[in-house]
Amino acid sequence: MAFDTYRDWQEFTSLALSPPQIQSLCQDLMRVREHLESISLDHNIDDVLIKYKLGEDAWRQAACYIGWFFTRILVDGTVVPCPPCAVSMGNLTENSLEEIWNGADYLNFRRKTLVPGGSKSYSDWCDCNWCHHVKDNYRVYRFLKWIAPNVVK
Repeated sequence: MAFDTYRDWQEFTSLALSPPQIQSLCQDLMRVREHLESISLDHNIDDVLIKYKLGEDAWRQAACYIGWFFTRILVDGTVVPCPPCAVSMGNLTENSLEEIWNGADYLNFRRKTLVPGGSKSYSDWCDCNWCHHVKDNYRVYRFLKWIAPNVVK
């Protein structure tokens, strides 16, 4: 079973959950998780709980490591860092994936997003609210937070 956070897309803001409603939802999800596990159904509730714990704008307080371990290739060959980020890193009709992955655009993206709030410079092309990869970013952060201050200058 797949769950996700509610996105109002700035059209249905009045339907967005309040903080008490989010807290109640998280408690309900924990109960549902126990039930799903008791009947051996797969789920992604832990991902959703982390998204709610870190909040809609977690990207403002955390680094984005997506450029290091994920990419998306669109049907026209355009390579983008992740689904809600439309900034092109290159196109497979012009360069190989290896050239794009190691190219200046991707390196610049990685450098800028390696600091908390660094994704802001891409806000015209990327919708980082309720980040799809917050769990993965958080997992990487837990290991890299100890060495990042010595690497990022």
